[in-house]
Order: sequence, then structure tokens, then C-alpha cells
Amino acid sequence: MSGTVSFNSKGRALNVTPTFVAYVTGPDDFDATKTVRRLLFSTTDLSKAIQACASLDCADDGLAEGLEVDIVDGPRLNTWFVGNDQLVQYSGTAEPAALTKTADTPEHLAGSIAIDDLASGGVKAAITFDAPRLKAFSRAR
Repeated sequence: MSGTVSFNSKGRALNVTPTFVAYVTGPDDFDATKTVRRLLFSTTDLSKAIQACASLDCADDGLAEGLEVDIVDGPRLNTWFVGNDQLVQYSGTAEPAALTKTADTPEHLAGSIAIDDLASGGVKAAITFDAPRLKAFSRAR
């Protein structure tokens, strides 16, 4: 995988270069009949910690710097940026068109994500990825 994520915090640019991606799935918090597909772009390898998790909400606990993208059954992608060891956080959304998929199966997701919301106080992300599913959770919490 390759790419960067940027966010302006207190007048200075915070740039994160994720080197790892984890793809996980699990039930939606509000409607267990729907599945959340989550991409975790991080500067550290989260795979062992995610494998030890019992539920989907635990999967992002170790994300200290990077971007989480939730592909949900709705009109937007949900995003969460974290930087500076989680001292800087920003939650937002993106149009589904921001995610271009080159592979899309339950076991494998690949493509690119391009978000540019810096002008409105959000994140800018340009990431290319190829991720086999790391874990399928049966519980949201």
C-alpha cells in the first residue's frame, strides 16, 4: 500500500504516511443484519491486536496514527483520522465515489481512496491499497 493522509490542526499541517492496511468486517452497531466493511490504514501493524479482538469495536483500539474508513449501507463513507498518538482526531464522511475498487469480494478489497476536504476543515487522503480480509467479526460490541 502507499499514500498519505493530511489534516490541519491548530494552523499546522499534520501528515501521516500509513504503511499498513487491515480489512475487517462485522455487524453494524444499529442493525446487526447489515455488515460494516472497515479499512484501517495505519503507521503500525495492527494485525495481532485485531486478531485478539472479540468484537468489531475493538479493531481500531490500536490506531494511533492513520485513517479508518467504514463502508456502510448508506449514502456516505464514514471516516476517522487520528494523528500524534491520538491527540488529534477528526471524524467525517466522504462520498462513496472517493473509493475506487479494483477488487471487491468478501475476502479481498483493493483499490484507492481519494478524499480532499482540507478546505472545509477535513482530511485529505490519497491511498492505494490491496487488502485480504484479516478478520470477520460476529459481534459489533
